[in-house]
Amino acid sequence: MKVNKSLFIESIVPGNLYYFKEDRLTATHEPHFFVVVGIKEKEFIIFMAGTSNFEKASRRIELRKQNFSTLVRLKPDTNNELTKETYIDCNNYFDHTFDEFFDMFKNDEVTHKGYIEESKLYEIVTGSMASDNLEGEIQDIIKASIKSLG
Repeated sequence: MKVNKSLFIESIVPGNLYYFKEDRLTATHEPHFFVVVGIKEKEFIIFMAGTSNFEKASRRIELRKQNFSTLVRLKPDTNNELTKETYIDCNNYFDHTFDEFFDMFKNDEVTHKGYIEESKLYEIVTGSMASDNLEGEIQDIIKASIKSLG
């Protein structure tokens, strides 16, 4: 199926949920859910990964002495294709250029899985701002992307 690149890129907005394999996730080689949390126009997309393993995610936050507001719970609902509660760790992000992400999509390596509620997206932004792990530039991009939603 031929996909129009510009239409695909325009469809990427904060809150979109995708499922793909991320090589930079070192603890696993399985695909995960990722939520779009920021977009630097014409450059790259910022994603945060989801995990269903609450115990492991919360233990990692505790060991690193991070704020627990940086772990945001998402529930399966009619807007997304989550099959179980999923936790977004706002202390880590993954970025892809638009070209990289489009190529992944074209090669059937990415599946769009709906979107998360706006209130949950704002929780992720709050968690991102509370994180000591994220650089100021990334936090600024996330804040600006959410503001652009209106």
